[in-house]
Amino acid sequence: MSGSIVDHVAGYDFKIPDGMDLQENADGTLTLAANGQEVVKGLELDSTGHFTNASADALAKQGIHLSESDAAVAKTVMTAGNMDAKDFVHQNAGDMHEVSRDLWYGNDTPMYTDPLTGKLLGADHNELRLLWGGDGATGIDADGNFVFDVSEMTKNGSWQGVYSADAQRLLQDGQMRLLLSLNDATQNRVFEVVVGADGKAIIDKGSLVGKALFQNDGGEARFLGRFAEVAQVTHTDDAGVDHVRMLATHLGKGIDVFNGEVPRVVDEIVPITALDVPSAVDVLPPPIIPIWGRRPLERMSMAEDGTPPPYYFYEARLPEERREAFRARRSPELEKNPNTTLDPMKEAERYLSALSKEERAHVQSMAEKIGPLGSKVEITVCIPVAGHQEENNIYRSLENYTFQTLQKDKFELVLFVNHPDVDKKGQPIQLDGTLEEIERFKRDYPDMPVKVVYEVVPIKEAKIGRVRKLLSDAILERQLQRGENKDIIMVSNDADNYGVAPEYLANFTKRFAEHPTVDGMLGQLDWDPETYVNEPLIHVGTRLFQYLSVIGRHRSGGMVSSGANFAYRSSIYAGIGGYMAELPGGEDVAVGQAIIEARGKKDALRFAGARHSRLYTSARRAIGALKKGLSPVEQWDMGFSPFDDDIRRMQVSLGTTLDYDDAGSLDKLKHGFEHVIDRTLSVYERGETLGKDTPNYKKALGWLGVQYVVEDGKVKITDMSRLIEGLKRYQKDGVLMRDAKSGKSLAERTLKAQRLERRVEELQKDLDVQKQNAEAYTKVTQRYDQLDRKKKLHVDVEDDISAFDEILTAEESTLKSVGSFKYSENHAFYDNAKTFRGKDQHNRPIIVKRAPSDSIERLKFGPAIGDTIESYLKKQGFVSEHVLLPRYIRKDEAANEYSRVYDERGMDLEARLGGNLSFEVKDALRIMLQVGRGVMDLHALGVVHGDVAPSNILLSKRGAVLIDLDDARMRKDSGVFVDADRLRLNRFIQPPEVVRHPAVFKENIDVYQSGATLYRLLAGQWPYFDQSIEDQPMTHEERMYAYKAFHEKGDMAFPDTVPVSVQGIIKKAMDPNPNTRYQHMYEMVSDMMDALEEPPTSPT
Repeated sequence: MSGSIVDHVAGYDFKIPDGMDLQENADGTLTLAANGQEVVKGLELDSTGHFTNASADALAKQGIHLSESDAAVAKTVMTAGNMDAKDFVHQNAGDMHEVSRDLWYGNDTPMYTDPLTGKLLGADHNELRLLWGGDGATGIDADGNFVFDVSEMTKNGSWQGVYSADAQRLLQDGQMRLLLSLNDATQNRVFEVVVGADGKAIIDKGSLVGKALFQNDGGEARFLGRFAEVAQVTHTDDAGVDHVRMLATHLGKGIDVFNGEVPRVVDEIVPITALDVPSAVDVLPPPIIPIWGRRPLERMSMAEDGTPPPYYFYEARLPEERREAFRARRSPELEKNPNTTLDPMKEAERYLSALSKEERAHVQSMAEKIGPLGSKVEITVCIPVAGHQEENNIYRSLENYTFQTLQKDKFELVLFVNHPDVDKKGQPIQLDGTLEEIERFKRDYPDMPVKVVYEVVPIKEAKIGRVRKLLSDAILERQLQRGENKDIIMVSNDADNYGVAPEYLANFTKRFAEHPTVDGMLGQLDWDPETYVNEPLIHVGTRLFQYLSVIGRHRSGGMVSSGANFAYRSSIYAGIGGYMAELPGGEDVAVGQAIIEARGKKDALRFAGARHSRLYTSARRAIGALKKGLSPVEQWDMGFSPFDDDIRRMQVSLGTTLDYDDAGSLDKLKHGFEHVIDRTLSVYERGETLGKDTPNYKKALGWLGVQYVVEDGKVKITDMSRLIEGLKRYQKDGVLMRDAKSGKSLAERTLKAQRLERRVEELQKDLDVQKQNAEAYTKVTQRYDQLDRKKKLHVDVEDDISAFDEILTAEESTLKSVGSFKYSENHAFYDNAKTFRGKDQHNRPIIVKRAPSDSIERLKFGPAIGDTIESYLKKQGFVSEHVLLPRYIRKDEAANEYSRVYDERGMDLEARLGGNLSFEVKDALRIMLQVGRGVMDLHALGVVHGDVAPSNILLSKRGAVLIDLDDARMRKDSGVFVDADRLRLNRFIQPPEVVRHPAVFKENIDVYQSGATLYRLLAGQWPYFDQSIEDQPMTHEERMYAYKAFHEKGDMAFPDTVPVSVQGIIKKAMDPNPNTRYQHMYEMVSDMMDALEEPPTSPT
């Protein structure tokens, strides 16, 4: 088999066509992909490494056949013995490169001593980050291979003297290499691994390099060599030496001697399974890529110094140093038994006793200043307050807690007002009015349980982690002093909220009571709606990363903690050793990480629910990110400082209210949206390159109301109309919704009144539209009737009922009965259908159709629940010259069967067309006009036919009629139709929006199908037909998905005999977008009447 490669998957070798990839899944099954698209998933191997029969059948349905083949496979095996590293390098010299390290990009960083730690820092020749990639940043991908990831290297972050390098450009140009050396003595002889354009360097686990220099340590990669270096290759000299400049380095302990086992490469001739794809067969992508089925979207990498990722990522590998730090701080009881129920008093006593004498005294002093813990207090809100920066925010923030439904003696708000002693220039800090605003609040709301402690913090200790730790420790000290052996719920909030759900605190107490094994709960956090109103770029960017985070949270099962809205039990806080105050940032995230590490399970943390745990906070950091050209998701990369004066004092309103009806404003906004969306997706692409047009991203942006394409790697919006409509509504309601959800009664009443007014306006608009539709419908029917009276819709056909001759003359004793009607089972219309010829009591031809009762759709809503569509229409007195309803319906309970009797109305169009015959243009239009009139009559009663095809259209001298309402559906109150499964129907006529489970559609699916049928009548074939698909051993559903791609593309060729006007009708009827095709059948009928009456012209 040409054009194939040998791949080692799941412990076995396979010969796979070029362009395809066989991947092992976490559950041990395999997935076959073609050009990055999933083809077959869930493939299984038997104990000998061969595909099971079921898997072979699944591959065969995609045109992929299995065979056996012999191949020489290079294998790396571990042989017994010892070998010096130098000998190993000499033995494998052909696989290694000699390098000359000409330069390290050290960013001109001088050596210096850190005044706080005394450590010598700088000039470490590792300015950029070399990170583990793979699943969860473990360094191991889904196939078990080892992965380094340099995709996050900054564009302009590498220089030394007059030299510089653009890391991203090097990746795209293919000039980046990963150099792997064994030890110091042999470091000039390296294994080189090409770093892909996506920033990933992948080392095959079964290769010589993989076996010699890497180890899978409990699911995490370990580098056993000395240096793993990312380098720019500048040139190769005449001696074959690669000259390189170093960008980043990962250090290992090095290998001096291979003891006991030595990796060697040998060739083996082995029988392998080959996957053969005939060249004439296209391997089709799958119909659906499940959102949850792929690996997580979240960034998979973490800095080796343990810097935690932003809180919105849920999968990140913790460095061993961080894990060790967690273990060192952990309670002995928790270390011994991760599932233990912690004793709140014992844990508090252990934790506080472990503090230094000076630290404990400091904590006790703070506890004394705060005052004793109330006897009924169950929950404490801990709020760090920058005493020199929050005068514009603190009163409003505190006021938002006044609407809490929890009794005031059961909670308290504890404020730690603090500021550094000096500023960055060493000058004393000047207080603003923060303390005065707090006192004003206490005077205005004397019944609110507000506690305040104020301290000046030495600048060396002015870290948010240190502040949070002191405050939380003081709460723990007060709990210990109260003496009640019961957990306190500690809630971490910030000092700049804009609204708090009235049930906020009650919700936390309730949920912790309901989930005794849960240690922490994350609340819903959102930016202030006023910012969203004035800054739609922040609104869209934030909603996008929130939606992606929801996907990540569901897929990974992970949860994180946040300093702005997180609650935890006091016992677990003590059990994990409290906040890691020494961290420069991310201490709030580390709390959640420590809890999960201690408990050994992700569900130790939970989400506290969207509505009742909601807290609105200031978007000032998001605004700061936007000013710097970043997206909202990147605000956490900007870092935090006690001197964020500008950010803390920033007023949230940056602009004026936008006019969403102004074309110029919308154009600028579109470019802004594209920038923010592109940057947001780029953040998620750092961890795993899925492509910005992956269905996962399109799903999230679809929720926002955005359709887009990717051009030259950048997002280009193609439709944002739904988004703009949503932003318009939010412009009116956003701030009111915040206040209403925060318990402000006036806002609730105003919002209800505003929405009621809008509903009245919407109803009036609906009435106006219905009136316009009714008027247009009436005009079309009047015009149709005029044409009909003038015999301009008549189609000259011959009626032939000779097939009924034997039935009409048969003895009745030889026939079966249904009611008063007779029929013969020996005279079926089709070999596989229970449709028979018969006669009525007047010896006139009839048709009897029998079907299993459970195959007939019954109405599930409305006034006729349980009825079939046909029964419902008969009860409604429905009459249409172009829809054939049964004369008689009977249900046979014993046989579980429905029998229906129809008048004979001629031969169906499928039979009349035969092979590839076609109708003359005018006759085709006449037939479809009559069909269209029947469809209009159905639509008037809220029924969609759903299968307008030649086989369901009978034609006789009396005209054309629609039959077979088995796939018809009733319109729901929402105005749409729903069907659990339409994949069983005619694949040649189904619009793309119905090819899914379940199908949700509008009445214009009948329009689409009418367009396809009109094409068939004119061309003698379907608009889209592919013989190679028909020849493949596929299921009907698989073929439906295969043809969906054609229907979505919308490209069709017309015979020269079809006039341009009729081509236009078919194209509009078959528009893949249901919103831009004909919305109503009468619109298509009107255009067909125009085409019927226009003088003959030659197509161009």
